[in-house]
Amino acid sequence: MHSFKILKKITPYLFIIITIGSTLKSEQGQYILWNETEINKLLHPNEDSSKGVYVFTNTGRIPLRINEAYSASNAIKTTIKNRIVAPGETGIIEVLFLAEKKSPGIHHNKIKVFIKGNDSSIATLHFIVTIPKLINLVPNSITWGQENINEKFTVNINLNPLFLDSLTGLEYNSSLYDLTLKTQNEATGEYLLTIEPIKQNRPFSSLIKVSARGSQINTAAEYIYLFNSSILN
Repeated sequence: MHSFKILKKITPYLFIIITIGSTLKSEQGQYILWNETEINKLLHPNEDSSKGVYVFTNTGRIPLRINEAYSASNAIKTTIKNRIVAPGETGIIEVLFLAEKKSPGIHHNKIKVFIKGNDSSIATLHFIVTIPKLINLVPNSITWGQENINEKFTVNINLNPLFLDSLTGLEYNSSLYDLTLKTQNEATGEYLLTIEPIKQNRPFSSLIKVSARGSQINTAAEYIYLFNSSILN
C-alpha cells in the first residue's frame, strides 16, 4: 500500500521525464553535415558584393527545417534555398556580402543557423571577405607647425600588385610644394615621395592626389592630407 502511494505521487514526474527523453531523441535524430563552414573571398575592386554558398546534408533519420540564418552585420543578406530538407538530401544557404561604404580590410562575418526544435543555433558559418587596399600611403597625413614649417617629409607609396601596375599621376598645388618621386621597385609598385614646402604662408589644409591604374582598373586614387597648423597661432 505504501509503495502504491509513492508510485502514485511520482507518476506525473515519470511522464514528464519520458516526454522530455522522447523530445531529445527526436531532436537528436536531426544531423547536419556541412561541406564547409568557413569561406574566404577576396573582393575585386570592380565588384560591390561577394557571395558565399554553404551546402549541407541531412544525415539524420527525420526531415529538418531551417528556420533562420541570422547575422548581426548589416552588410550580410542570407537566403535559405530550401527550408525543409529530407534525410539524405542536401540544402543550400547563400550569404551575400554588400561592400558599399565598407573600408578596405578583412571583414569577418558570422551567420548563425537555427533549425526547428532548437532554441540555440546548431552551426555558425564564417564568411570572411577581404576588401583590398589599392594604394597604401605611409603616412597619409602630414602636419607642419611653427617649429618645422619648412621641413621636408617623405611618404612611402605602395601599389597593390594584384590590381595596379603603374603610378599615373600626382595632383597638387605646385605653388606651395615641390615633389620628388623616386622609384624603389617598379615591379612591386613601391615609390618614395618627398614633399618640400616652398612657401611659408600656406593655407591650413591642402591635398596631394595619388593616382594609379591596372589592366582591369582604369583608375584608383588616394589622398595625402597636408596641414599647416602654424597658421592657427
